[in-house]
Amino acid sequence: MKHFEATWTYVVTWENVSFYGASDVGLNKRNTFQCVLITDTESTFVIYNYNKIEWTTGTASSGDAKTGIGGTPAQVGFNMGDNLHFFSVKGSRTADIINLPDMSNVGYPGKFAFRVDLREIKPAPPTGDPGQCYLKAADIAFVLDVSHSIDVSFLRNLLTDVISLLPINEIECQIGMTSFSSKSKIDFYFKDHAEKDVLLAHVSNIANMRGASNLKDALVDVTQLFSYFGDPRSYAKHFTIIFTDGLMVQSNELETAADNLKHLSNMEVVSVGIGTSVKHDLLERIATDFTRVLYPSADIIWKYLQSSLAQPGCLSCTSEVKGEIHVLLEDSIYITPAELKEGKQFIYTFVESLLSFHLTNVKLSVDIFGNKIIEAIPLSDVSGLKYKLGSVAFVEYSGGDVNQSPLIKHVQNMGTLSSSNSFVIFITNGNSFNSNLIKQLQNVVNNSKTILITVGLSSDPNWDNLEDLASYGYFVFSGEDARLLARLMKKEVQTTTCS
Repeated sequence: MKHFEATWTYVVTWENVSFYGASDVGLNKRNTFQCVLITDTESTFVIYNYNKIEWTTGTASSGDAKTGIGGTPAQVGFNMGDNLHFFSVKGSRTADIINLPDMSNVGYPGKFAFRVDLREIKPAPPTGDPGQCYLKAADIAFVLDVSHSIDVSFLRNLLTDVISLLPINEIECQIGMTSFSSKSKIDFYFKDHAEKDVLLAHVSNIANMRGASNLKDALVDVTQLFSYFGDPRSYAKHFTIIFTDGLMVQSNELETAADNLKHLSNMEVVSVGIGTSVKHDLLERIATDFTRVLYPSADIIWKYLQSSLAQPGCLSCTSEVKGEIHVLLEDSIYITPAELKEGKQFIYTFVESLLSFHLTNVKLSVDIFGNKIIEAIPLSDVSGLKYKLGSVAFVEYSGGDVNQSPLIKHVQNMGTLSSSNSFVIFITNGNSFNSNLIKQLQNVVNNSKTILITVGLSSDPNWDNLEDLASYGYFVFSGEDARLLARLMKKEVQTTTCS
């Protein structure tokens, strides 16, 4: 195993030992062999080295006192003493066992190696075997919101893709699962050792359950999954991945359940925002931190797990920060002067939050759209925006109509001219966006792989239009979410590659 680095080793050597009941002549027959116990605290191995084998049987097993041969020859392996957990090397208790110095299960004469931390004893993988490039052991609990606000078809497809990517086996990933609506139920315990085909069959039958989301009970159940009763592996990394839109009432009981889960040993809690509208503040509250709030993509979830579980020398994951953020603030007859002022304040808070992250290779622009496109801040490095925000303050309310053609062309140019991750943030109440304009904007960004984000101004924006315009519900925000959106941007401009 290329990734294995021992942290503890115990070596026992038997040098030139004779057999029980040996005569004077028999004392000339000697064996030399060695046992090595080795671990990195996660994987544990037993290694036997056989240097010289001249006898196989003591007189208590009916062996010859002069030769140490005959009778019932020795058994090679190990035994827990419970008649259940044992392993015997082929040839044990036969005359062939005297050939141990020429035998092996790892391709090296006289050497036998076994992995013994699994449910079943396995031969150790040969050094450098590319097929044995394992991830670190992980026990992963999926928590599934199947309440009435969730598109269960989307959830099924997403979870199917995630499970299909995971290496589910006794060495790497074990899966537990809990689903919830008004009530919570545990679908799989870790002790079930559910295989991939069983999990996929279950996921294909997931359906909506009646009632609102009771996430608190689900978090209590998943905490139980990671208790002794749920049979998690103590040496494995523990993950809870919660798929929800966060559309539920926050309570002290919910916060307590989330804190209890997050404080479990070796635990990371991830929230994945699914649905046409997502409550980001709750997703952050239940996750270990804001970097563990993820877009609902199997590839993104898989890369997150890979980077967390990568074995040194086996899997390498690197991250690059690079992107362009284009902010478009509406100034038209469809919004009020107060909403324009609210939008400008959103930009101030958003940019100030981005500045606190000290991002490099990230650029941002601010444009005003209405009857025409007005450049307030040209595309510039985020690090230098502190002294350019003043130009936004000079934007005055015009009250004109929205000229759709130049707006569509402007958004199209943003995507085609960008060489990195590109995001367009519309700050609007949504009233000027009819279905035709939404469709055309979506078409131009789909061709350029640009992400559309919407921010709803006023206390009662047109959420239907904002949700339809955004690339996904995960990218819909309110006018109070400037800092939340800045934290999301910090994550989204980072690209992780594993090889």
